[in-house]
Amino acid sequence: MLDEDNVSSEESVQCDEMVLASDDSSSTSTSSSSSSSTSSSTFKSTSSSSLSSSSFSKMKKSRKKSKKEHCHPLAMARARTIDDVVRRYHKVAKAYKSQGSMNKAFKFVGVDRNTLALSAPLAEITIAAPKFLKSLPPFNLKKEKLLDYSKRCAESMTPEVRAKIEELKAKGKLLPIKYKYR
Repeated sequence: MLDEDNVSSEESVQCDEMVLASDDSSSTSTSSSSSSSTSSSTFKSTSSSSLSSSSFSKMKKSRKKSKKEHCHPLAMARARTIDDVVRRYHKVAKAYKSQGSMNKAFKFVGVDRNTLALSAPLAEITIAAPKFLKSLPPFNLKKEKLLDYSKRCAESMTPEVRAKIEELKAKGKLLPIKYKYR
């Protein structure tokens, strides 16, 4: 391994000397006739390109890996309550207004589109009709998942609540996201 290092350092020194020598020869040939300067400049370009491909390829610097930017702390954590879902929905809505597209907003906040789409009915009902949400049976974290509660809320929506949600979506107060459960 030491021999390889010595050889590569000797090659780099030889390359530097050859480049300096070609620079000296091109400056002397510039003072002579123009035909000889074109031939020496051609020699210089071919010699420097062959030097760069052989010796400098070993000496390339490695780039530092950029650190992954951390998203919002809520994006990293699991939403366990209705308040978490609403808070996440508001963050995406705010990012949607500033970023201009849903895809950019989801990436900016660090939330998957399907995650938000499946919990969107719960957030929309909470924002548009909080009285309707209070009329439903409460969410029990120990007995059911948040997704199941969101499905139950979406199925029990009345036409008045649906109309109000669509109206708010048209005004731009809610996200224009569509959801369907399988």
